[in-house]
Amino acid sequence: MLVIPLAALLAASAYGQSKLGGLEQVLNLLDQKSVGFKTVQTDFEWDQYQRVVEEHEINKGVMYFKRAGSSVDVAADIRTPHPGKKLLLKDGALQVFDRKTGRPLPMTRARIVRA
Repeated sequence: MLVIPLAALLAASAYGQSKLGGLEQVLNLLDQKSVGFKTVQTDFEWDQYQRVVEEHEINKGVMYFKRAGSSVDVAADIRTPHPGKKLLLKDGALQVFDRKTGRPLPMTRARIVRA
């Protein structure tokens, strides 16, 4: 499994090795290398802010990305402050799973709208 910082290292290495340098060359190299990526895993921090009560809830965990044909499936495993909370985005549909039972929570059908 590859980790996102690997792409940054590849880009920095390519930039440093290039006599002409240039952002365009680095971006082209990233595009070429991304064809081989099937899965990526990264740590994340998500600040959920409630303005009415001026309260922050910081969620931390691990996100997983998997290329499935022309789409990308995304899963998130929240570790704090609610250990065991899981989210799954597959085929444009979002599901949130109950921490105790592992079953999807009932919710209105959430669809991701792509621009």
